[in-house]
Amino acid sequence: MMITPPKFTDDKTIAVLAPSSITTNDRIKKTETYFKNNKLKSFIHSQTYFEYNQSAGTNAQKRKAFDDVFSRHDIGMIIAAGGGNRALHLLDTLDFKMHVGAPKIFMGYSDCTALLNAFAAFGMVTFHGPMPSRIEHPNFNEEFSYALDIVRGNERTYPLEQSSIFQKGKAHGTLLGGNLSVFLKLIGTKYEPDLNGAILCLEDVNDELSWFDRDLWHLRQMGILNKISGLILGSFSKGDSGRPYGFTFEDIIQEHTNDLDIPIITNAPFGHADKLYAFPVGVTGYLDASGTIPKLTFDSPVSDD
Repeated sequence: MMITPPKFTDDKTIAVLAPSSITTNDRIKKTETYFKNNKLKSFIHSQTYFEYNQSAGTNAQKRKAFDDVFSRHDIGMIIAAGGGNRALHLLDTLDFKMHVGAPKIFMGYSDCTALLNAFAAFGMVTFHGPMPSRIEHPNFNEEFSYALDIVRGNERTYPLEQSSIFQKGKAHGTLLGGNLSVFLKLIGTKYEPDLNGAILCLEDVNDELSWFDRDLWHLRQMGILNKISGLILGSFSKGDSGRPYGFTFEDIIQEHTNDLDIPIITNAPFGHADKLYAFPVGVTGYLDASGTIPKLTFDSPVSDD
């Protein structure tokens, strides 16, 4: 049974730490100002400013930051400062069992996909959602407001009205996933969450279509696509090698899912592009793609405790 963290209340503090690459002081200052202007208490852990090559400090320094914020009773929500690299290296360092025993809301995306799903594998619900690295994006205020509605326990419907139904059907299962290339690295490790019957949500950025094709092939060969009950695809912003691949994104999806009897949604509003609406990782979702407009609802990802 998944453990849901206590819902976020205005008397609680939002903590920021950096589990991946280094961030900029300017973005953190803008984030502090944003929280203050929206009457939200915040705490920026000193580790957020550390630098160790491209990483925001060493694994030991990052672990201490997690231990610090999870141990504070005034902190109700932890947000990763940004993505980049090295979150995977942190997995063997963290005491997941201890943190799951004292659950808190943890939010991030991109490279933090590793942490979101590893926590889910150990039994704690997390949240794929906006981070301070996105503070300058024009949609940040709308996105963060929606994320707050979820973690406050006020929202259990996901905005798929502008998304497309690639294949019709209905599904219910655990919502899992995030960044495709990072998520793929968890498969076959002790940090892989239970994907049997899951609704898998995937996005990626700055790779060529051939890379997306290769990664989806790998998921298929690992048997993952045959395990899941539904597939929701967010934004897949593409790089350009200068040589046309020839296959479209739709061609690639069709090739890897043509014999799967599951609902498939494309252009969902999450990823690195124009929209990044939060969704909980580790709770049961209910996907209805039997009509003309897809619908996704989910069980409460937070508790009243």
